[in-house]
Amino acid sequence: MRSGPAEEILSSTRTIPTLLHEISGNISVNDTGPFPLYHLNFHHGNAVVNPSFEALGVIDWEGACIVPWEMVEPP
Repeated sequence: MRSGPAEEILSSTRTIPTLLHEISGNISVNDTGPFPLYHLNFHHGNAVVNPSFEALGVIDWEGACIVPWEMVEPP
């Protein structure tokens, strides 16, 4: 069997779990947390307020995830 692009892709794909395991300890400076819940699309259009501008809630949580502090960006 000749080695072609498909075999090259499959070979690369097989190494991903090993590579992820090797680098997983280097993802965050503080591996023990805290890990905040991060709303990826937090802006004024996703804030629900009443006529007095009191916060009632936040919508559009579909992309929310738990992340290391290094990944949190202020709105």
